Amino acid sequence: MGIGNTLLIIRKRFFHGWAIVVTAALAGIAMVVAFNPVLAVLMKPMEAEMGWSRAAISGAMSVGSLAAGLLSVLVGRMVDKRGARSMVALAVAVMG
Repeated sequence: MGIGNTLLIIRKRFFHGWAIVVTAALAGIAMVVAFNPVLAVLMKPMEAEMGWSRAAISGAMSVGSLAAGLLSVLVGRMVDKRGARSMVALAVAVMG
């Protein structure tokens, strides 16, 4: 078995869905890395304006992140079942 045959076997076994999963995970990490410094800058003004403690602000952000992570499984299944276009229309309606 030559190198060419080995590369052909490796190419056939590579599932491109994993590249999508890795890309989505890296995008999520980049989003968190970009958002945390913004929250740190805005925390003192939010604390002063609203009268909330830092623990309450951080706790709300943690609960929101956890809920988003858990709901993403449900939303992903709904997108697979109904299609992305109808789910985006639903999201726009809910946000509106």
